[in-house]
Amino acid sequence: MVTFLLLLIGHAIADHPLQRGLKLSRLKNKYHNRSMLPWQFGMTVHASSHGLIVAWITGSGILGAAECIAHWLTDWAKCERKISVRTDQGIHVVCKIIWVVLLMV
Repeated sequence: MVTFLLLLIGHAIADHPLQRGLKLSRLKNKYHNRSMLPWQFGMTVHASSHGLIVAWITGSGILGAAECIAHWLTDWAKCERKISVRTDQGIHVVCKIIWVVLLMV
């Protein structure tokens, strides 16, 4: 339970203050990116920050990589308006549940 709560806190930090501070919410979205950097760079930096937090909390590089990939794909779907913000956040929480279950196996 503690690991799950830490993962949620880490997610909140990477999704809100960290993302805003680095202006990743615009950079990761090809429809709002006004930078000379490609949107894929912004998405990868953002997803990697989530992966690093998961790896740090769980002690698992594999779970960190899985988080990075899952977060990248989920946020891409959100930016493409294939899923809603609510669905996006729900998927992120479900991923955290999966990581905790995998740690217990």
